[in-house]
Amino acid sequence: MINDNYGHECGDLALIDAGKVLISVFGRENLYRIGGDEFIKGYAMYSPGNDKEYKQVFKRADQKMYANKLAYYNRYGNFRINHVI
Repeated sequence: MINDNYGHECGDLALIDAGKVLISVFGRENLYRIGGDEFIKGYAMYSPGNDKEYKQVFKRADQKMYANKLAYYNRYGNFRINHVI
């Protein structure tokens, strides 16, 4: 939407700013940009000694994600930040 309305240069700046905010919250380690405007925080990493297949890593990541969501909602309720340009 930013690219369509304001141009790709503005969209690039928004991505840079979003990345900086995410790094300030989650730290640089295990934070990845996986798509044009998609970032992910690595909750679980492959462990050769413990993981026999990728599904175990995904399951561990899901468990941590849901625990994190529960902790968030317990702390803040249904509060969400909506930002519109």
